Amino acid sequence: MKRVISLIVAVVLMLSTSLVPALAQMEPSVEVSDQDVTGNTVVVAKVVYDQAGWIVIHKDQDGKPGSIIGWAAIQAGENVNVQVTLQEELMETTTLWAMLHTDVGTIGEFDGDPSVKVNDQTVMAAFTATPAMQEGMQDDQMAGPYIKVSDQTSDGTTVVVDEVNYDQPGLVVIHKEADGKPGPAIGWTALQPGKNTNVEVSLSETVSDGQKLFAMLHSDVGTVGEFDGDPSVKVDDQTVVQAFTVSVAPATLPVTGSDSAIPFWPMVLLAAGGLLVLGGVVYRLRLQE
Repeated sequence: MKRVISLIVAVVLMLSTSLVPALAQMEPSVEVSDQDVTGNTVVVAKVVYDQAGWIVIHKDQDGKPGSIIGWAAIQAGENVNVQVTLQEELMETTTLWAMLHTDVGTIGEFDGDPSVKVNDQTVMAAFTATPAMQEGMQDDQMAGPYIKVSDQTSDGTTVVVDEVNYDQPGLVVIHKEADGKPGPAIGWTALQPGKNTNVEVSLSETVSDGQKLFAMLHSDVGTVGEFDGDPSVKVDDQTVVQAFTVSVAPATLPVTGSDSAIPFWPMVLLAAGGLLVLGGVVYRLRLQE
């Protein structure tokens, strides 16, 4: 009997030592890394949950999770390399949040299911996502249409796009920012097929210091050489666009007069000296009378 009890105790100990780590590993968690985004899809490295749920991607809003732009279903247990297709196209390096949600509404459909919390803390992780077109690739690594533009100082009426590549006539169009995305067009310049460098674009309105703009590649399918709503160019379903910031140089006052003009105070001193000499001559003449 003692041997049976000892055997039971041993089995219980073995089960407990094997189950405790397994249970610990089932604590809900999210792991995600900063990444380059291709095809408007982000990858969450690992999601752990003891039941079926959702990994949901939120935009950043003032350092906190904001609106939802994508989600993917997860199975109970450990899920690795979970791909989430975004509902919005990223235009620049953006902070996103990967958050774990339950699936308590309509099973298999994400309908605002609540987030998962551990010790009253939402299970989530922030990361940065950079569109592939934003990467500083070397020229010989770039394939197809692309745009390269740098933050720059301007007079507020023109900007310069460093480099644009397109295999047919097109337009580089400058857009104002609207809610973090390209908004109204405020300038454009026609392009020749191939690589175009240092493309100057005149703006239809003066921009302010620190203003964010977007340089976007458009095809030229309407009136040739004119921007009349021509569609943007896309590569792998990604718009060829890059954001940049303009610093407006302060206006300088015009310089009046000639550089060769005699300065004011030396002129005054010279005149005063002349008057003294003249006064001395007059005084001597009067003494001689």
